[in-house]
Amino acid sequence: MTNFILFHKGSHLPGHIRSCIDQIQKTQTNYKIYFLTDLIITNTGDIDIIDINQYTLPLTDATYYTSHEDPLWRTALERIFYINAFINHYNLTNSVHFDNDVLIYKNITEISTLLQDHIPNIGLTPHKKHELVCGFMFLKNSNSLEVVCEQLLKLVVLGEVALERMLNSMPHEMRLLGYLQDNILDPDIITPLPVSPLEPGNNMFTLFDGVFDPSSYGQFFGDNNEIHPDNANRYIDRHINKEFVPVFDKNTHTPYIQWGDKQVPIFNLHIHNKKLYEFNIR
Repeated sequence: MTNFILFHKGSHLPGHIRSCIDQIQKTQTNYKIYFLTDLIITNTGDIDIIDINQYTLPLTDATYYTSHEDPLWRTALERIFYINAFINHYNLTNSVHFDNDVLIYKNITEISTLLQDHIPNIGLTPHKKHELVCGFMFLKNSNSLEVVCEQLLKLVVLGEVALERMLNSMPHEMRLLGYLQDNILDPDIITPLPVSPLEPGNNMFTLFDGVFDPSSYGQFFGDNNEIHPDNANRYIDRHINKEFVPVFDKNTHTPYIQWGDKQVPIFNLHIHNKKLYEFNIR
């Protein structure tokens, strides 16, 4: 069984989360959905609501992005610690997490064996060099995030200023994860999932015969099939409309890459403009 773990912390529940959940229910078999939140929500029967207030995080008010005006950056990091506490608590294996503005198109049961056999610990979508994004995260075991959380804590206690100097950029969780992968963690802790058929060393693409979206495909479709100039160095964007073309089939409401004469399925879409309803399977 695949355990889908969603997370939200905040004062209100964004409407696009419903589209995210609906898509899971339309595409999956043999699954369970857990929604981790600090909001008071009644269990619906098909979704287990998990109160995150039962978990105490090692992060304190003095450690990470407490001064930043947008709480998103702190919350994005905190969810990694909450998910770690949750899967430890319930001893969950074969778990999938992604951001709430993601739509899943692939029945994970169909690739479960591939994930189990070729992901030793964590499978995660790379965004660009030095950045990892929760467009899709696979957690093989209940302790898969333990080492990551231990090392993240060692970084964030250095403080915002020191981290910005060290990374030469804003130290959000995507760059912190990338830094750990590049410099600290053993190679088998985080395995990059295939996001493009054309990246060097991407042997995972051959195994899955499809790609996962860290964010680029969803942004491309959401921005009227255009690439923002600032994104030109990302793994996917640098190939779009050159070596391959992303296509959203309006008849089946499913995405794929047109790569020569081959249609390569895109397993998920990360829709940053939050208009998930435009891309839901009908």
